[in-house]
Amino acid sequence: MEMNEGGQARRLGVDPYPYPPQPTPPTHKVAFSVARTTSIGPLPNDTILPFDFMFSNAGGAFDMETGIFTAPVSGTYFFSFRGQKRSAQYLMYLGLWKNGEELAGVYEDNLDPQNPNPSPGNASNNLILHLFERDQVYLMISDNAIAFSTVFGKYVGFSGFLLFPDNPYA
Repeated sequence: MEMNEGGQARRLGVDPYPYPPQPTPPTHKVAFSVARTTSIGPLPNDTILPFDFMFSNAGGAFDMETGIFTAPVSGTYFFSFRGQKRSAQYLMYLGLWKNGEELAGVYEDNLDPQNPNPSPGNASNNLILHLFERDQVYLMISDNAIAFSTVFGKYVGFSGFLLFPDNPYA
């Protein structure tokens, strides 16, 4: 046996890895995907978008009652959201918010009062964000806006997952 640069014993001529083997660090499993099965709006005020269908909620960080994702660990996260509009009278605007600050949105406004059955307008957006533990991320529907969805299409949705934590040994 000899000592490597880190002061750990190493078997001569066997392998270059530290001896004994190091334990695998724990991993955080954080991923959610939710949708609406009904349309929403127009509402009198900006409102955190509620969801009523859950595809997945690994780690339990998304709260279906409030519509809010709360980061269980500091790290880098990926978020995606989408919406659809089917109205000649109202626009669709969904904003992604973090701790009370709007970061991005999706917008559709093909308003045509002469056409009571406009073609669906779809919009989506993706972000990669650094979050600290307990940061909150949610979708907000703008006042006087609508978002169209059905049980079959689930056209309004929100998903997110942890790419990697700040401290892999946390």
